[in-house]
Amino acid sequence: MLAELLENDAHRMHDFLLRFLDSSAHDLGQIEQALVHEDFASLGRLGHHARSPASMVGADGFAALCTELETHAHAQDARQAHIIAVRMRKLLVAIQHVMEQRWP
Repeated sequence: MLAELLENDAHRMHDFLLRFLDSSAHDLGQIEQALVHEDFASLGRLGHHARSPASMVGADGFAALCTELETHAHAQDARQAHIIAVRMRKLLVAIQHVMEQRWP
């Protein structure tokens, strides 16, 4: 999807992916803070907010975790939400690693 929107322009895709990584890291920090405070309303909103950019760049696994987070936030399930946030952090690190290998 991203490649089509950006007409396969590698430089523009790289820039867009870097912005995705930065915004996702920021969102994840806010998610972790919401978990500390058991702020389920913010947690659900943040999960919803983080999903769209992930889908846009093709980070489907990350987008799926955002959906799961939103679901568990609405259920006020702090334990599962924490597990999902840990998985999100690990996946974001893996995505960043792939990016660094592709665009050193």
